[in-house]
Amino acid sequence: MNYETQSETQSANFTANRDALKNGDVVLAKTVSIQAAGYNEYWLQDQIWKNPSILNIGDLVPVEKERRQPSGGRLDILLKDPDEDTMYEVEVMLGETDEKHIIRAIEYWDCEMRRLPHRKHYAVLLAEHVNRRFFDVIYRLSVGVPIIAIQATIVEVAGKRALHFTTILDAYQEPDDLTDQITYEKPDENYWASESAWTLEAAKAFVGILKPVFPTAEYRLKKDRISILLDGEIYMTFKTRGGNRARITFWFSEGVPQQATEELDKAKIENKRQKVAEGAKQQGLYVFTDGKLIKDHAALFVKLAELAKASWEK
Repeated sequence: MNYETQSETQSANFTANRDALKNGDVVLAKTVSIQAAGYNEYWLQDQIWKNPSILNIGDLVPVEKERRQPSGGRLDILLKDPDEDTMYEVEVMLGETDEKHIIRAIEYWDCEMRRLPHRKHYAVLLAEHVNRRFFDVIYRLSVGVPIIAIQATIVEVAGKRALHFTTILDAYQEPDDLTDQITYEKPDENYWASESAWTLEAAKAFVGILKPVFPTAEYRLKKDRISILLDGEIYMTFKTRGGNRARITFWFSEGVPQQATEELDKAKIENKRQKVAEGAKQQGLYVFTDGKLIKDHAALFVKLAELAKASWEK
């Protein structure tokens, strides 16, 4: 097909698509490589930096671009979910992903995790295409490393172009807080006092207000969290967050009781649902707190503990 014939065909296709749009019919779309569209990797990074929500992995905010790493490299984009206090290390690559891209993404994720060990971190691997071979590699790695793989494409419909992102892998699941089956080197109070004294203080304050109602209330120390037990079962967990705050999550068996959110809203205490794996039975409700807030709203926090325990006894 010569150039003139090709141009005529493209023009005819455009006209047909345009007419189909007017008639309310479905039109054909085609993908265009980002480079072929006249853009480069820095342009793609800028689009993500300006509006991280386009990745469709959460309400993220930008933290830093081209972040220098101890290895001498630079992390393309560092994003954060402020509600979850979770970091996303994003490595961008045009074209098809390769070994270097995967290794670089995991290396930078590891560096940032070591720098901020009390936060959750995700390695985000972003490319225009992830072939079957590397998808299998990434999938296997995701058993131990929280990796999100995203494909970026430019879609053209009736002469209009749009940047589109598709998550093709987000398989990693954190171990269930309720089972508490992870084996860690057992930390003591000295460890928590040096690493996150405010979280330990909040957990102790919580157990203190629970004792009159639940005499068996106690806390169990792990390196990444403090679990609150009632009659030997875990119903609440504390995790460290910035700003001298801790995040306490109340775990319910099936759905968060409306009464729980209503009581927190009435007290003007911000609360949110915990993200859990699709199909999971347990549901979580969390608030950011400290020892003073717990003591000031003791009756409310005891009520939340009662609701959590009761949900599992039905």
